[in-house]
Amino acid sequence: MNNGRRLPQVGRRQRALLAALLVRARQPVSLPAVVEAIWGERPPASAIANVHTHVSRLRRELASIGLADRLVTGSGGYRLHVEPAELDSTLFQSSAEEARAALASGDAVKAVAVWEEAWSGRRGEPLEDVPRCGWLEGEVVRLEEMATAAREDFADARLAAGQFGTVVTELSALVRQLPLREGLWRRLILAQHRAGRRAEALETYRALRAVLVEALGVEPCDEIQRLHQEVLRGTSPLVRPMQLPPGAEDFVGRAGETTELVRILTEERRPAVIVGKAGVGKTALAVRVAHEVGPEFRGGQLYVRLGGTSPSPRDPAAVLAELLIALGVHPHAVPDDLDAQAALYRSQLAARQVLVVLDDAAGMAQVRPLLPGSEGSAVLITSRVQLVETAGAHAVHLDVLGPQDSVRLLASIAGHDRTAAEPLAAAEVARCCGNLPLALRIAGSRLARRSHWTVGRLAGLLACESTRLDELRIDDLEARASLALSYQALPADQQRAFRLLSLLDTPDFPGWVAAPLLEIEVPAAEEIVDSLADAHLLESAGPGRYRFHELLRVFGRERAQDQDAAGARMGALHRAFTAVPSSAC
Repeated sequence: MNNGRRLPQVGRRQRALLAALLVRARQPVSLPAVVEAIWGERPPASAIANVHTHVSRLRRELASIGLADRLVTGSGGYRLHVEPAELDSTLFQSSAEEARAALASGDAVKAVAVWEEAWSGRRGEPLEDVPRCGWLEGEVVRLEEMATAAREDFADARLAAGQFGTVVTELSALVRQLPLREGLWRRLILAQHRAGRRAEALETYRALRAVLVEALGVEPCDEIQRLHQEVLRGTSPLVRPMQLPPGAEDFVGRAGETTELVRILTEERRPAVIVGKAGVGKTALAVRVAHEVGPEFRGGQLYVRLGGTSPSPRDPAAVLAELLIALGVHPHAVPDDLDAQAALYRSQLAARQVLVVLDDAAGMAQVRPLLPGSEGSAVLITSRVQLVETAGAHAVHLDVLGPQDSVRLLASIAGHDRTAAEPLAAAEVARCCGNLPLALRIAGSRLARRSHWTVGRLAGLLACESTRLDELRIDDLEARASLALSYQALPADQQRAFRLLSLLDTPDFPGWVAAPLLEIEVPAAEEIVDSLADAHLLESAGPGRYRFHELLRVFGRERAQDQDAAGARMGALHRAFTAVPSSAC
């Protein structure tokens, strides 16, 4: 195929010629090698003359679909020029190498995704409509062996990602096609075992043994026999989970925080907590660091989203059951009691070195049962709230990006040429986004999608505060929705304080000013303000003083407009601006 145009139908000899040239693409194929590929060891007397005819005809047909001058005759023979991106086998091999590298680095999810894309481009069997003569037959065997090895590696990625059912389905068909391939059988038995399908695993072993004894007179290999004993005992093999999601390709900045977290996790093996406001990039940093330190944890990496900012944060018992199964515990062996689950979890981690990433924690009650109990493993937590009582934990408070890094992030998504052409507009977009990574990613994505926009046009759209959050959304990314999660988790009195404080048109304000705004006593008001700061809905502007992040202030005013009557808003502001500092006494 070339740009959707199909090569005209050719005879079997010409197909063999084309196959020989493609198998050795970009390499000279000698005339004797071409003859052997077409006719094998007993060519006709007219073979050489026929080859010249087939080559001339193939040249004409390639030219007819826009591939003139691709087939070259030289002193070494015939050579077909093909770009790497034009050859299925080259594309597949490149993807296979990428998938294997992702799995080796601990990113099973990415490995599975790359394998799926690679196999989606495979069509049929190698040279399935080509006569196989001479050395071409050996090339077919080589390509088939590469495909089978790729199937085994794909199954390994799915096993590491916990996709046991899919592995069972795929390999059950493959072992019937390749009954003497023990590697496929071993992975099938392992997937059945890890999925809790013990009877099926034992039956699969019996089927394999019968095939090998009948066909070759041998028993299954030692590795499979050991796996069979584990299935009989009901014990699980030591599983190395690799659950990290892919890292952000456009990650910018955070060099100091990354170095600090790597040291805490690898040298000190202490719990590390990344704390910050919505959209500041906690997850991106955590995944980045986890990939960097992953090789230090030979037992694998566990990753779980705790949904701490969702209306229904995940139950620790459900999370523990999921993690235990990922560690190889049979589903029927997972206790029902939370304390028993936590004890079994710690016992599993004690025998290995595992990095546990707990993303978006709601609080210590959710996190405490999920902490490793041994020094060999480490835990990295992200949260919008300050977590206390985490013994020996090291907290990294993540702030927004600096102005230069903000523009760099915008440029990495929208295009460096566009931001370089309009540096002032790019800086204004970053300012309107409050240098918040989530907002910058959305802004960059909107520019990337609308290549005809200038950066200045987007800056103009974001300049209007009343519609700014409307502009900061694309596909499933929305700044307003992310900010709303933190707001909705607040009790009613804190929500009201957040709304009314956002109306203050000042760079910062003292904590006591919440008292006249809310018509409550100063100690209670200051407690509420401190609670908003703990939830990263306010920032410290100095001792006893606070300020809003740009987008949180805009969001707060939106909520006030929707939920507080105009008279109530005006009355609150009047009380705040007519109050005197002595009211704090």
